[in-house]
Amino acid sequence: MKRIFLPVKEMVHIHGHDMCRALQKTAGDEDLVILISLSGESLAVVELGRALRTNHVQAVSITRLKNNTLASLCSENLYINSIQMPVEYDVEYEIATPYFILIEFLYLSYRNYLSMK
Repeated sequence: MKRIFLPVKEMVHIHGHDMCRALQKTAGDEDLVILISLSGESLAVVELGRALRTNHVQAVSITRLKNNTLASLCSENLYINSIQMPVEYDVEYEIATPYFILIEFLYLSYRNYLSMK
């Protein structure tokens, strides 16, 4: 997502607990935060979702297609129907291609929005 949205000057990529705390303190009601989590149940991302909701920051979740805590905390939800490959040799694998397609679609939609503005 970071590479696709490289031309967007206002985008900030956050990763890690310290950055999440900083985001909780600095994000305002004019910001939009996109939270990506496969399960939507990760403790760190759920905690961030709760803090953003408390601070009235608009948040969009991108998660696997299922009921999850993160989606319930965000004002908008985008779901991915990912496919899990059969387990072989005790290794699980879930196809990530739908996430990349959605992110590319979001970028193209954003560029279209800017051209119409």
